[in-house]
Amino acid sequence: MRAFTLTLLLVLISNICFSQTTLFSEDFEGSSVKFRSYAAVNQVASWSSNSSLYKSGQKSYRGVVTFNDTLFLESNTFSTVGYTGVNLYFSQICKVGNLDKARLQYSLDSGRTWIYVNNAEYRGQSTFNQYAFNATSYPIWTASQPTLTPTNTWWMNEEFNISSIANVPHAKIRFVLTDGDFNGPSGNYGWLLDNVTIKGANCELDPPILTNATTITGDTSQTYPIQLAVDIFDSTGVQSAKVFYTVNGSALDSISLKNPLFDHWVGNFPLFNSGDTVCYYFQATDNTSCGNKIQLPSSQCYQFVVLFPTISCITPPVNTYPYIQSFSNLIRGVSDLAPNGWENETTDDRDWYVDTVLSGSYRPLTDNTGGGNQKYLYVDNTLTTTNSTANIISPCFDLKVNRDYLLEFYLHQWGYPNKSFNIDVFANNTWILNVLDSIVGNQGSNWNKRTINLSAYSGQTIKIRFRAKSLLTAGGGGMAVDDFRITEYPFANTSIESFITPIQPECITASFQDVSVVVVNNGVIQTDTIPMAYQVNTGPIIRDTLFGNIGYFGKQTFIFSQSALIDRNIKNEILAWTEVRNDYDPTNDTLKIALIENPIVSNYPYNNNFDHFVKSNGYPWYRGIMDPGVFYDGWHNEGSIFNTSNKQLNWVVYSGSTASGGTGPSQDQNSTGNGNYIYIESSPNGTRNDTLATLVSPCIDLTNKLKPILTFWYHMYGHYMGSLSLDVYSNGNWVLDVMPKLSGDKGDQWFKQTVDLSAFQNQAIVLRFRGALKDGLSYSDMAIDNLTITNDAIVDLALEKINISNFQACVPNPGQTVSFDIKNNSNLIIHDIPLAYTLNNGTIIRDTISGPLAIQATYSYTLPQSVSFLNNYNNQLKFWVEHHLDSIPTNDTLYQTITTNSLITQLPYFENFDSFTMGAKEMYNFGWENNLNLDLHNWWIHSDTTPTALTGPAGDHTSGNGKYFYIQSDGYKNTYSMLMSPCIDLTNALTPNLEFWYNMNGTDVGKLRVDLMNNGSYIRDIIPPIVGNQGAGWHSKSVSLAGYTGQVRVVFNGEVPFSSGTIRGDIAIDDVLISELPIGINEQGEEVKISAIYPNPTNGNAFININTMYSQKIVLTISDVRGRQVEQRTVDLIEGQQRLELMTNNYEKGVYIIQLSQTDRVTTRRLVVK
Repeated sequence: MRAFTLTLLLVLISNICFSQTTLFSEDFEGSSVKFRSYAAVNQVASWSSNSSLYKSGQKSYRGVVTFNDTLFLESNTFSTVGYTGVNLYFSQICKVGNLDKARLQYSLDSGRTWIYVNNAEYRGQSTFNQYAFNATSYPIWTASQPTLTPTNTWWMNEEFNISSIANVPHAKIRFVLTDGDFNGPSGNYGWLLDNVTIKGANCELDPPILTNATTITGDTSQTYPIQLAVDIFDSTGVQSAKVFYTVNGSALDSISLKNPLFDHWVGNFPLFNSGDTVCYYFQATDNTSCGNKIQLPSSQCYQFVVLFPTISCITPPVNTYPYIQSFSNLIRGVSDLAPNGWENETTDDRDWYVDTVLSGSYRPLTDNTGGGNQKYLYVDNTLTTTNSTANIISPCFDLKVNRDYLLEFYLHQWGYPNKSFNIDVFANNTWILNVLDSIVGNQGSNWNKRTINLSAYSGQTIKIRFRAKSLLTAGGGGMAVDDFRITEYPFANTSIESFITPIQPECITASFQDVSVVVVNNGVIQTDTIPMAYQVNTGPIIRDTLFGNIGYFGKQTFIFSQSALIDRNIKNEILAWTEVRNDYDPTNDTLKIALIENPIVSNYPYNNNFDHFVKSNGYPWYRGIMDPGVFYDGWHNEGSIFNTSNKQLNWVVYSGSTASGGTGPSQDQNSTGNGNYIYIESSPNGTRNDTLATLVSPCIDLTNKLKPILTFWYHMYGHYMGSLSLDVYSNGNWVLDVMPKLSGDKGDQWFKQTVDLSAFQNQAIVLRFRGALKDGLSYSDMAIDNLTITNDAIVDLALEKINISNFQACVPNPGQTVSFDIKNNSNLIIHDIPLAYTLNNGTIIRDTISGPLAIQATYSYTLPQSVSFLNNYNNQLKFWVEHHLDSIPTNDTLYQTITTNSLITQLPYFENFDSFTMGAKEMYNFGWENNLNLDLHNWWIHSDTTPTALTGPAGDHTSGNGKYFYIQSDGYKNTYSMLMSPCIDLTNALTPNLEFWYNMNGTDVGKLRVDLMNNGSYIRDIIPPIVGNQGAGWHSKSVSLAGYTGQVRVVFNGEVPFSSGTIRGDIAIDDVLISELPIGINEQGEEVKISAIYPNPTNGNAFININTMYSQKIVLTISDVRGRQVEQRTVDLIEGQQRLELMTNNYEKGVYIIQLSQTDRVTTRRLVVK
């Protein structure tokens, strides 16, 4: 058996997904990577860069099993927001021990919790036992030889569907390498990774499931048709199901399967020849916008060789050619012709027999060769009944593969027209009827030669059957056959099937065009050298040679080495032909194409009123046929350049009134009376056979024209008015009816028509006006005038706001998620928006939003990678749009200054704001900043009185001449402002305490909250909110920070209430002090103290020991680290010590903040639930 491969199959598509966006990628080629490495126990064990083995580039990443330990490789955070399907791809070599485990995890919460991937999420080809890889996963990794060093041929590609992490802002993955046999690496090289990529899509990414497929292999003898079936399941439905196949290694072909029942899909192969080698596979596409595909088998194909059933022959098949039977050696009058391989069918009504020339009505006067005593086959048609038949079957003929065969015989069919003669071929285990059109009635007294090409049956054993049929009851004359001959032809027969280039019809943009054609070998011998030639009009003949083997009925595209010079605006005829000597059929050697190259419209607005065209001077009926006038600028009647019949209906250049009353315009649309318009003359004429006229424009280049608008004026006046349609030639096809069809009598006036061509932006198009008359009717002269094309696009993309997620500036070089809002102020939907950004005037990073972005819509774009700001620095972040058609550049760019600062590690820390810049709200002084991302208002630096009367302080807290922070309340009703302190490191503080002074003077004062940001957690209300007018003076507030460790930022959150008129609600703070010394509250004398929380951490319920100096009520509040309240209750305390039980066994894992609130103070502690 010959082995063929599908040339288009070897893309190895187990599944294909489209419309995916890369969310995370790392190829390990840079000096830094987007992963961090650490071990569970060993502090020095880590993954490392490897330059010996790599899937691509020059590097990979390698982890080696660490004795009795687990080695982690954890990715940076990435966002999957907006995507419903997420896939992980990577390449690997996992040369680790059989009991060691190389596993994968993902996290939905920035690494606080982890989940192992499972078998259901795996899309690769390995066993992936127990959710893990090792050296046994693939045979090539040679698990039996632990110390064998891998090579680059060992790389395997993996895929996981991890859509469980879809639509989350802080996702991570990590690779986990565990010593499963407590024996270290045992000589194994380790786990190598390369090209880690995570992609998202707006749909699920699972391909269909294919089962129970028809599998045909080896030699097969099939009764036709060969049927195929497969069961296909997909939760979204099946968009298409096909079988792709090749025959003898030829071009890839396909058949579509049908779905008659549930998940069952069926189809039939076409007819094959005996000896054909067929290679096929199934492919199914699901019903999502991603178009996930699956192929079965996943690589290569199912292959079989076609063998046809044996045929019943009464004598051995003929296999020597030419075969000639003149019947001269057969016995006259005998109908039993079996000894010669011929046989009369037993199921018919009459027999054929051998005859010679005798007297009788309508018999042959001689045999075909002219000898009076020679013989032929004959069937009599006299004294027969209606529809009676006589069938005779030839011997069997063994037709060889890769040969052509021609059947020739002579037929005599004279006499009454009450008979028919038919020819059938037995092939493919069935009779193929009427391979030659039925020959009916009297064909004259001569012998007539008939030929049939039997090449379609090469490689098979066949038989021929002649069927004679009587159409009436009786009648003179019979039918005779003589000189039956089958000839074998190993001849050459090449042809030109089609032109590839130049293209027809309209938008060729260069004068020199490639000439390329499809050459077909119609012969049975392989052809490897074919002389070729072409000619443009009457120019010189250009000759070339096609070198390359073209097999039996094969095809090949050939491009002439010399291009053709196409003369613009004239008729161009191109002839191409083959020049093979002794070509069997010269009638198919030559092909002609005719085309016109039009001018290109590229300057806008484009206007044409046709006034410079030459008016027709012919008689009315003559105008639309023979004299349409002279068109310029590439405008022409479709087909008129090649019209030779002079019966085509045309559009006509004219001015003034048309000839017929009651129809057509009286002058052009400009109302000058002297200008031209173009119309259809509807007056009938006996020579005209058309009722449709088509007017074609020049090529119109709409490159960078995002909203092209066509306007024209039309006139449709007449009782029997027809219709006017507009088509557009786009990307090689005519798009019909791009505007609603105009039809019927509109009255004697011009109307303006507008057509939006935005669907064809960035294309080269052609317009076609189709005017259709009513059959045989006049009074339907329609006209057009004053055509204009403009570009009405207004592109304006505005950047509106930069968002920095959870920015705290407490960690050197923090990686922050950064996004910004972009709004489409254009008058059209925008696709493919180019963006750029840079940090501190460094490398410019570019990206594209694919869109579409609707009119007036806003899109929040998140940078694909986090941004690392320089520590203790005013970082300059710049974003801008790079759309080349944006008409308003002033709103294309956004700047933001992000100031980071060093940690304050020495206490006490004191700030009186006197060195701050007056009036500053966005300048970040000494680490203090307004939270511009979250609040709706701002704190301002000020001195003296505030601008609004009867509110705010008269000066600062200390000297009255210093500065303070305050909120301007008037004009900002129902808003809040968040002022954040620098980062304070409390790691070594034993009894840290916060004290500050505040002024809340005014009738409309709202509320002042003091919150805390602590190691990524946001804690609300570390003191009870201060509400309402507190008078004109300054007041102090103090709170212990002993319940917090690590790094903190104090947040002063001032709220302005909803009020009408002038709002007198200014809030001010001054003299902020964070100290080790107890200030304002004597911790030893606290009325309520938390002496213990245990167990902490806890995996069940927890308990709080509380000491109180007297009986009182307190409020117990428990919140998570995001500030969301989990539990709140009022507790009655009695004097002394008591224990409260917290029902934390129902809590999710995480960190929780416990607050005990009294009338004027809050005690805070932290609890961890495992």
